[in-house]
Amino acid sequence: FHSVDDTMATQHGDNNEILSKLSRAKLELIQKYEANLQHGLNTQQAAQKRVHVNEVDPPIKCPAWICCLLPCIQHLPQQKLFRQ
Repeated sequence: FHSVDDTMATQHGDNNEILSKLSRAKLELIQKYEANLQHGLNTQQAAQKRVHVNEVDPPIKCPAWICCLLPCIQHLPQQKLFRQ
């Protein structure tokens, strides 16, 4: 297993000055996604590496009368502690 610095130096030899200014987290992301430092990923590469589609879960189905209880629940001592 190569370190992030070693891998980046071999893949991006001419960009050592840029690499030295990047944080370790950014270097790890570049290595993880095998991105080109100068050009990033093209559309096809990005689509292949995308794991999850940015979707919102559907709302929970619950009876309408529960909506009347929600304001009361928000003022319970446990909820006040939770928000702190």
